[in-house]
Amino acid sequence: MASFVYGAGFGSFAAISAIFLTQSVGLDLAEVGTGTALAGMLAVVASVLSGRLADRVGARNLLVVLSAAQGVLFASYSVVYNFASFLAAACALAAADQGARVARNTVIADMAPGRSRVELKAFLRSATKLGTSVGTLIAAVPLYLDTRGAYVAVIFCSSGAALFTVALTKQLPRSSTSPAPATSVVLPGWAALRDAPYMSVAVLCGLLAMYRSLLTIALPLWVLAHLDVSAAWLAALLTCNTILGIALQSRVGKRADTAESARRAARLGACLVLPACAMFALSAAVPLTLALMLLCLGVVALTLGELLTSAAAWALSFELADSRVSGQYQGAFALGMSVETVVGPLLATGVVLGFGGAGWLLAGLLSALFGSALAAATRWALHTRSAVPAAEASLPSAVAVPTAPGNGPLHPARPTPCP
Repeated sequence: MASFVYGAGFGSFAAISAIFLTQSVGLDLAEVGTGTALAGMLAVVASVLSGRLADRVGARNLLVVLSAAQGVLFASYSVVYNFASFLAAACALAAADQGARVARNTVIADMAPGRSRVELKAFLRSATKLGTSVGTLIAAVPLYLDTRGAYVAVIFCSSGAALFTVALTKQLPRSSTSPAPATSVVLPGWAALRDAPYMSVAVLCGLLAMYRSLLTIALPLWVLAHLDVSAAWLAALLTCNTILGIALQSRVGKRADTAESARRAARLGACLVLPACAMFALSAAVPLTLALMLLCLGVVALTLGELLTSAAAWALSFELADSRVSGQYQGAFALGMSVETVVGPLLATGVVLGFGGAGWLLAGLLSALFGSALAAATRWALHTRSAVPAAEASLPSAVAVPTAPGNGPLHPARPTPCP
């Protein structure tokens, strides 16, 4: 319920924010773009810091605080009057939002048992998408009225939605994981960032997430530039992606609930992006009716690739992490995933739109390459986690040694998958 409510609030806010800032506040597009970019950079830093904080104060407690902060910060947009005030509000909201995402993932990692974590994450993702869709539809009213009062009303509704999730989040039980024994090894403060196999997996998952920019940046601009169709077709294609995501995400999540199954799902999902890109490229060279069919099939293939790779990323972020410092690992994984926010738009505009059909094919090949690299990185990570327990078994019981991520004292009943 909390995911749906917040998705509705965030969806309506995202739909009107740019128009509100330019039409009502009076900012120009360059100022909005600059402020948004700087806020995104701060969010990257916030992901790591919030992960450490979640381990110290408790992920649920942090999620409650950050959700309340989001409610206040949404409302702060109603008093934005120049670039400086917009920058302050945008940076604070982006940091709180990213921190809440990390805290939420840490709650899932700590509370849900084993394989059910990915299924739960997939369900929450579907609920959030559904809420975002509803919020976007609601935003059509203030966009039609185009008055400051209507925009401010949506802003306060978004604020109320965030504050409502605070009450729902407080009802969550505290972490089901027991405190680590007093004799357990104390991990370094930045253990997750020093875990090279885990960070390699995180960065490659971020590179695979380039499908977001292909769908939201490259495809709309490609269709408008090469096909004589109305913008309504773009809305239909994006709606198709949303409906498939809501309907299939939970089912796909069940097929990628271990590190080994996630490795296979990621490779398959990455390979599905290639035929999708090929169909998008071909759409500019065929009759309009056939082009529209290719676009629809391409969106279906791209969406299936998205569902597989996203489910795989969630499974890997949970299964390869050390449960003693779940917050650190979820924050570090969010840091790796942020690569897409830089690489994705550059790939969409510089490669796909810059080189036309060949650019689409290159993007598809890169996706397949990243999928193969992720499979190799996952095998590496699994190997490092299976090698340490074997080495520990040969040592005297009194010798304390660092425990490999994913095999800490909170994992006594979970066998480590073999590569």
